[in-house]
Amino acid sequence: MCLSNIPITKNREVLMNTREMQDRLEIMELLAVYNRACVEVDSEAFADCFIPDGRYIGVNAGWIANGREELKRGVDDTDDGGGIQHTTCDHIFDIQGDYAKLRVSMMLYMRETTSGPNHVWATGFYHDQLRRTADGWRFIERISFIDRKIDAYVVTALQGIVLQRPAVRAAVTDLLGVDGVSLDEAIASGKLLSEIARSQGVEPRTITVALAKQFQELAPAANPLENETALGIAHVMVNGQPVGADLEKEFRSAAA
Repeated sequence: MCLSNIPITKNREVLMNTREMQDRLEIMELLAVYNRACVEVDSEAFADCFIPDGRYIGVNAGWIANGREELKRGVDDTDDGGGIQHTTCDHIFDIQGDYAKLRVSMMLYMRETTSGPNHVWATGFYHDQLRRTADGWRFIERISFIDRKIDAYVVTALQGIVLQRPAVRAAVTDLLGVDGVSLDEAIASGKLLSEIARSQGVEPRTITVALAKQFQELAPAANPLENETALGIAHVMVNGQPVGADLEKEFRSAAA
């Protein structure tokens, strides 16, 4: 049967289904481009996957990056020369016109290098918000949850980036009553912000709330950060990574 013989309401269903299928395929291609950028440690290609005011939140590391330059730095400053292969699957789409939400599972594995064999490194998932642009679908916000504790050097590097931002640094050092150099040394030694806070007679929750406020104030006006998300990332940054299975529960509990 040709389309002209299908009732008009059926034509609309076919058109809508075709459009959504095309959107799904385009979003899946964006994921593939993103995955390739990660394994090739290509910070330019990585940032290209986001809108100009896009945001990435790596919950395990307590890392939040807004905009192209911060996104690129997060890739460049954690490059150990290997690159982690990303594979994504089990896509759950919610597409509403030019906006979409996506939950997708990930598998991360290390390529063979002179320092070790090829092996599965972790599993996890992303919660994504996306927008259709003139250049195709792009991430508005991408939040990653990895089902294991990630390496300490990555956590230290990414938290160091966050704590170098002047407004964040001032808020933390003022509350803790320490100078920036002392804070950097403590973080580099592996101390949690919660441990530093208690040693200074400050409640960790006070630091969490102050960090969340700064994260919201630093978010681009065109891409505001939700309070619950800000509290969640600040909570993990202050208190450290829980075991992988508890990560999202800890993240969500911060706003309770």
